[in-house]
Amino acid sequence: MYELKKIFDHLASLERELDEAYLIQEVLNLGVTSVIAGLDAEYKRCVIIPIKLPIERTEYDRFPKWNGLSIVQEKHVNTLANGEKRWFLIFKENNKFTNINDEIIIHIFDDICKSVQTETVLPRIFDEIKIVLRKWEDFFHKIEGNPISKQILQGLFGELLFLKHLLIEMEECQQIQILNGWYGTDYAEKDFQYKQKFIEIKTSTQQKPYSIRVSSDTQLEKPDDYQLYLCCFMLEVDIQLGKTIKMLIEEIESLLLDDVKTLFKQKLMNIGIIVDLLDNSLLDFYKVRDTLVYEITEQFPIIQSSELPSAVFKVEYSLALDHCVDFKLGIDRLLGKIEVG
Repeated sequence: MYELKKIFDHLASLERELDEAYLIQEVLNLGVTSVIAGLDAEYKRCVIIPIKLPIERTEYDRFPKWNGLSIVQEKHVNTLANGEKRWFLIFKENNKFTNINDEIIIHIFDDICKSVQTETVLPRIFDEIKIVLRKWEDFFHKIEGNPISKQILQGLFGELLFLKHLLIEMEECQQIQILNGWYGTDYAEKDFQYKQKFIEIKTSTQQKPYSIRVSSDTQLEKPDDYQLYLCCFMLEVDIQLGKTIKMLIEEIESLLLDDVKTLFKQKLMNIGIIVDLLDNSLLDFYKVRDTLVYEITEQFPIIQSSELPSAVFKVEYSLALDHCVDFKLGIDRLLGKIEVG
């Protein structure tokens, strides 16, 4: 980050003049303008862009606006420019985000700084900020509709375990293709797809005899002319030998090339995950007890949607894995079948 937390903490420690609307410190000098961190009179955190004149209403209305962030245009004395009075476009912390770590605003402002750091034309600076704000608007929409829970994190833990296996098995030059084949973060029907092969990931903390929960009658249905594999990670909670999803994400990031890490973080953000903001109360320490892989063929024991009465829908069922041994293969064999790219 651009040391924004330290900057805001420093500004909060300063004495404020009676007529001083904002305590400010420059973060980026872009030539045509700058990016300034500020605290208003109520100590709400801001990102401030100096502008020569107020932007037109039609342009202003194009900036995404959502609860937690307000956007205003104000004229103030610029204490960084010899007391010159000028206009500012101000992105301000509006109120506390509910059920989200308070430092979320730091991540938003940091994202704004990163997006404009190489821009030298004011319209392009505004365009980049709009892109960032739309991304965060989507993020908040997702977590409001599907808040992060232990169940969601356990399922994601399994997908990340499989992703790590792929990254270790494949070449570094294939990392983008590997991540592009991960569809679980897009709420797709199958978690991974590489060419004509689908892989569905399941996790369970149930002890032997093992079983998994199948969430629909189509989840394990094999499309024609495709191969489908089921990879089950049987987990147990172990605070001494296990690892949290934060730890697993850090391990994956250590395997990724620098330019691929951005794609990985965006994939996580698509489902409302920002690792620094995960609530520790949701983080269990998981250890993999067993990894079980199966090929789903026509004979595999599943409920066929085509055989259900028309009045039956939204079918969920449990699958006893002890009865699927005829379809079993090892994780290494599955990885050997996958072609990336």
